[in-house]
Amino acid sequence: MDELDAEAAMDVSEGRSGAESVSETTPMGPRVRDGVGRYQLFAFISHMGTSTMCGHYVCHIKKAGRWVIFNDCRVCASAKPPRDLGYIYFYQRVPT
Repeated sequence: MDELDAEAAMDVSEGRSGAESVSETTPMGPRVRDGVGRYQLFAFISHMGTSTMCGHYVCHIKKAGRWVIFNDCRVCASAKPPRDLGYIYFYQRVPT
């Protein structure tokens, strides 16, 4: 554990994060060697209710270019998914 703490302190003192210390960087940021580093949102989880003590979580998933809401046993098309109210967001890498 002490070795891990020492390595983390060294990275912080050198102004680097763990990811940057492993990969090559350019003036534009880390360089990705296996394609363009672009991602798109494909799902998110949001909370429906007035507080964390009341309501439940639902999931929106993009399937075949359309958003679908999964709400317990109901599955419906979602015309205007509340992307700004997400609790957890899921992204996938865009193929090049």
